[in-house]
Amino acid sequence: MWACLIGIDALPQISWAANSIRFLAQTMTRHHHIIATRQERTCTMPPPPPTRRRILAGLRQTAQSATPDSILLVYLLAPGIMDGPTPYLAPTDIDTTMVADTGIAVRRVGELMSLSKAHHKLLWMDFYAPQWADGGTDGFLDEVLAIIPPEIDVIAGYTPDLILSPQTERTPMSQALLAGMTAATEKRLGLAGLIQTVRDDLAAQSASTQIASRTGTDFPLFTFSDSDINNIAQNRKINPLSSVFPAAVQSPQDFFDRESILAETLHTLQIQARPPIVIQGERGMGKTSLLLRVEHALQRESGEEDRRWLSFYITPGRLDRWEHFAWELLDGLELALSVLGTPPAHGNVANNRSLTFNWLVTRVNRLINWGLERNPGLSLVVLMDEIDKGGIHPDVLEKILASIHYLVEKTDLPLFFLMTIITRILPEPARGSPLPTKLIRLHPLAQPSLDEMIRALARRENMELPWADFLSWLQGLSGGHPYLAKLLLSATQQQLWTKPGDASSIWDGEAVLQWALQMEEARQLLEDTYQRFFEDEEKAVILELAGRYPEPFVEEEVKAWPETYIRAVWQLAERGYLHREEEQYTFAMGFWPAWLRAWSLFALERRKHPIPGLRPLDLPPGICLVRATQRIYLDGKEIQLSGVPRRALIHLIEQRGKMVSKEELAHAMYPGEHFSGTDQQIDITISRIRKALGDKRPRRYLHTQRGSGYRLEQATVLEEDAPDS
Repeated sequence: MWACLIGIDALPQISWAANSIRFLAQTMTRHHHIIATRQERTCTMPPPPPTRRRILAGLRQTAQSATPDSILLVYLLAPGIMDGPTPYLAPTDIDTTMVADTGIAVRRVGELMSLSKAHHKLLWMDFYAPQWADGGTDGFLDEVLAIIPPEIDVIAGYTPDLILSPQTERTPMSQALLAGMTAATEKRLGLAGLIQTVRDDLAAQSASTQIASRTGTDFPLFTFSDSDINNIAQNRKINPLSSVFPAAVQSPQDFFDRESILAETLHTLQIQARPPIVIQGERGMGKTSLLLRVEHALQRESGEEDRRWLSFYITPGRLDRWEHFAWELLDGLELALSVLGTPPAHGNVANNRSLTFNWLVTRVNRLINWGLERNPGLSLVVLMDEIDKGGIHPDVLEKILASIHYLVEKTDLPLFFLMTIITRILPEPARGSPLPTKLIRLHPLAQPSLDEMIRALARRENMELPWADFLSWLQGLSGGHPYLAKLLLSATQQQLWTKPGDASSIWDGEAVLQWALQMEEARQLLEDTYQRFFEDEEKAVILELAGRYPEPFVEEEVKAWPETYIRAVWQLAERGYLHREEEQYTFAMGFWPAWLRAWSLFALERRKHPIPGLRPLDLPPGICLVRATQRIYLDGKEIQLSGVPRRALIHLIEQRGKMVSKEELAHAMYPGEHFSGTDQQIDITISRIRKALGDKRPRRYLHTQRGSGYRLEQATVLEEDAPDS
């Protein structure tokens, strides 16, 4: 199940909005098979709060990430307001005169959910009356139901007097929803039964919450049995096997050949070794699975020999600034320690400038020492998944690591950090010693472990296959990558569904491969890996090798390349993407070249990332701009220009043959700015362009017409392989 939990609150001094979101996220993740959550809370500190754009972007990302065999659950906690005939969630500021600009329309939430491929979509809305409502909320829930698309099931609650109860710990609706989910899990209820449980729980709370709901299909929502999954799959054409990815730890089969790594990680924590543990592995290699297995193992060990392990997550995607890390760390400690009582509040500050490193260390000490007074055997583990995934500025990441370094090395607190990374190297601090870490690497599964995992998953679904041929084919395409192997097994079952009969006679490896290439999970994994975690030289190498596949790179050929591209080949081999044998380099995972060649952007990316000197471009003579890559060539050789002169030349090429005035050129040189310079600056730019072009008198390319401007001749623009002169 995929869940998006959003709390919109213009009154940050009221804590129950944040409490409700944390409460639902923590409980649902542990007990209701939520496999991915995204939390946005505008009431978190420090400011500024998440913007309307960020909240909608988060909702879109979660909705689009949900797989066809899953449920998408969106829970929204917000003040509700009617702006004319349209229901709005409260604006992210209190200036209600700008509702149309800063508020989030309920209609937009429904539209974004409709984009999801999830087979079932639930929208739970928890509204309360804002102080500025002035009675304008009559019929609010009816309007909400009327504009949400019919394929989305809705349960909406409205608590008119909640704003007057700042002492409330959580909203009545959030508590009732959790009661409904628990009942649905234990009694195998459908949505109608869940809604009735919500109504009964609200009545027991004596809450004034008004309820409106709309339901469609009504099959059991949580903890599907195998027969339930098969029934849903047959009715909806959903493949139950695809539930093993991208979810982490759906079953023990996710962890073949990883038990020794799990034991090593736990041993490092148990002996109280302080250096942070860093798990390194490529996308889909099982890093998140390992984190969750560690968390579950520590929970089982709590209470043994007076030991108590408490753990919590810090989501790297939210760490735009170091101050966000500080607040997430303190919030996580406070929430984890709340099982021992009511920990001391870590307090607020007037602004982010008051947040200092010493301030953070003092409050971490206070919280953990409070916990040690109640349980001397207490240890706390901070889990951070894929801290290098993107979104954290390198300077911010460096400061976060420096904070961890100090907390680990300079204090005796029982505080441990367990992180996962994709790249191989953490940034070193600008000053002081590097962060000492215990590095554990996850590698592709060996052939025996891969065979064992696939056979176990196939037995679970009663799949019979021509095992010798199938496992050899699977190893060649996946290279032991567990995610790709499961994806190909899922595609195999999908193909077998379309042709009932004896699997050993109808299994078709090429047909399965074509099916798998169309799967959204393949696109998400491979495109994200390509865009985020390959350097430009690495992209050029895999694109060139895919273009000539199945022919390999020969060692002697590679040695003739520029040094940075030779290094890229070595790095790709070390990371497990290339396989070297008998002085030849080939793809270690056959699925990669197949997917790249089927990728709609393959030709464009290959032109954008050539290996210098390997494939000369077929370019016309003279000046040529390749619009797709924004590269400029002169008689087939790339022109090295940057900054203002480059922007000016590109504009002159786009306006080739036309007179370009100095004023127009100034706008191109400094887009979006008011040019307050002199003609001399433009003259210097023109001089640099002519020098790059080798354009001596008499001028061949760039001509000056006094009093009018400049005109570029003998220029061509290439786009989609076709010249546009």
